[in-house]
Amino acid sequence: MLLVIMGKSCSGKDTLQRKLIEDYDAKKIITYTTRPIRPGETDGVQYHFISQAEFEKKKSEGFFLESVDYQTNVDNKPAVWKYGSSIESYREAEKSSDLYTVILTRPGLQALKDNGIEHTSILLQVSDKELKARQILRGDDPIEAERRFNSDKKDFMGAERDVDFIFEADRHLDIIAEMVYGIITPDRDKDNKTVQETELDLLMGELIAETKKSLFEEFKGVEYSPSNFSVYVLEKEDDTNYYEEPDWLKSVRYKPGDDKTIPYTLELCDERNNEIIYSVSFMRSEQLETEIDNLCNSAAFKDFYIKPLAQELKADEEYTRFIENYER
Repeated sequence: MLLVIMGKSCSGKDTLQRKLIEDYDAKKIITYTTRPIRPGETDGVQYHFISQAEFEKKKSEGFFLESVDYQTNVDNKPAVWKYGSSIESYREAEKSSDLYTVILTRPGLQALKDNGIEHTSILLQVSDKELKARQILRGDDPIEAERRFNSDKKDFMGAERDVDFIFEADRHLDIIAEMVYGIITPDRDKDNKTVQETELDLLMGELIAETKKSLFEEFKGVEYSPSNFSVYVLEKEDDTNYYEEPDWLKSVRYKPGDDKTIPYTLELCDERNNEIIYSVSFMRSEQLETEIDNLCNSAAFKDFYIKPLAQELKADEEYTRFIENYER
């Protein structure tokens, strides 16, 4: 089995490939390059590092399925780094029952298609803001980073049409690795999940993580008094009159205790029907974060709040994509 990973610079391609190798026993197709070896790299592990002359000789002999030249800057001087992968390595991966992964450019993916090599392809999409943040965090040369950013903008325009699956990869690459593995392995049928359902699970995970953080920030400083409690509004009516109190639909209530005899209480409430969906009491303030975690991961919380919200956001996202494609 062969998985092709595509994405812009800093989109998480290498990280995803590494997670698939470490967590799911995937193998890597080792490509060839003329770029200098970096600290911590080993010849034959990350790449086969060869000279310009060796690369050109192999290319002239038809050794590579695809090859690409990258214009770059080294010490403020123009340079060219060459990358290529052998035809034979793809043929072996295609026949193997093991999962092989490779990171390719769009021309490389097209070469696979032209040679009739069976594969599954994915595209990692990351927001421009996140890409630039990762470049800074990685310590990339600002001039080279900007050049790559602008080049990628042009090179990946319309790349969504080239691949089998698209993943939003601003975060949670570990979850994406699990999703990818499930998609391309035969035992995926065991859980009978569609790609859309798996993407919904990913979105729900993000919403749960964000809600946990917000709830803890809201409640952690609330101190006990006989009448004191705090309410975190999850959802309210969209058409609430500006001059009226908001008509809450869903909320989480927190009543602090005193670490002695009066317990702390955390409740998930259906405000419209005046019903408590989930409730827990505990005696120590340090349990708050754990109980928020338990609440947010409960089936009641997911069914009552997280899943409906995720479905709504997903529908809005799909509608936006439809409009964008229509306007193109």
